[in-house]
Amino acid sequence: MIPQAVSFSGRYLNEAGVMLTPIFADEEMTILAKEDNQGQREYIKTSLFAQKLLNGDIQEVLPQRVAPVMTKQQEIAFKRKLAYVKTLHEIVNALGKDLAPTTQAAFEELKSRLLATQPELVYDCMPGRTTICSYWHTWVTNGYDDNSLMPKKRKQSIRLDPISEEYLEERIFKDFCNGQHHNLTACYRAYKSDVDGEDNEIKAVSLSTYRRRVLNMSEFEHRLKDPNLHPSERSKIFSTLCKKIKLNYAGERIEVDRMSPNLCLIDDETGLPTEKVDIYIAFDAYSRVPVGVTLEFGQGENKESVTRLIQSIYESDNYLPTSIKPHELVADNGSGFNNSIFHKLGEGLGVTVTYNPAYSPMMKPFVESFNNTMRNGKPLVS
Repeated sequence: MIPQAVSFSGRYLNEAGVMLTPIFADEEMTILAKEDNQGQREYIKTSLFAQKLLNGDIQEVLPQRVAPVMTKQQEIAFKRKLAYVKTLHEIVNALGKDLAPTTQAAFEELKSRLLATQPELVYDCMPGRTTICSYWHTWVTNGYDDNSLMPKKRKQSIRLDPISEEYLEERIFKDFCNGQHHNLTACYRAYKSDVDGEDNEIKAVSLSTYRRRVLNMSEFEHRLKDPNLHPSERSKIFSTLCKKIKLNYAGERIEVDRMSPNLCLIDDETGLPTEKVDIYIAFDAYSRVPVGVTLEFGQGENKESVTRLIQSIYESDNYLPTSIKPHELVADNGSGFNNSIFHKLGEGLGVTVTYNPAYSPMMKPFVESFNNTMRNGKPLVS
């Protein structure tokens, strides 16, 4: 059995500075030879090999690292490290000097030489002996590879180009907000698959970035549910959410909702106040205008009122002159919208019906913004 300490793909440096590679190893003996497999060989008992590595009698040489792209500050730090180890190497190999590289005497000699040649490396926050010893160990262990002293490449956030950013926002709304809101991972997989399958320059973000963006969207929802949120702040949030949805034509996205303002009307015939008014609204997200309105008095959300609302989208009159053919209807899960009649209407009219959770105003920002204006608008004074 070959001991784990010996790697046949590795390289080892002995005390004399000769580079060796293993050519044989078993339970009894490990044989190292020069890289060309000619001349010098070393025979080491396998049981002692790991101990020699630990003592530093033999040093494993790690593969050279690919040099990363450095910033200006990283280049300065890299040059300083090289100056320390190169000067220390000269001291260790100087004739008449028998100094080990990690001793205090070698460190003092290093400072003395640098004061004479490069004083800025001494006076400008020179590292301590332990730190310079770690530089030396890294450099020697990697076969005197200068690149081993380069700073580690740091993870940097990827700044999306405008097209990729717009596509990400659009997909979060369509996949997460409008559909599989309960399964974030499935939404990300669909987004990533479509980006990878597109023959364009759109870049996909990581799952962690996608999750963070969704959480940021969820923060909007938490704020909108705050009963103490000022109307102006509510309006700003709706405005931000509306900007994140990109549309191309009228009727592409029609948001429908039921609003229950705290008001009643005066009956023309009896002169008495009516029961509480409920307003069903269909709002075109592209043109930012209501395309359907239905009033109910003293009733809960019901199928008949929703059916009349859908009918009013296709019709026009003197009071609501806009009519349109919807491509998508976005509604909540209320009983008036999420029922068999509403489903059949969508199928018969060739309209895509998208449901969102109840009490989630951020999912329908256009109609909710309109309702917010209606509730908090200043009354007209004649």
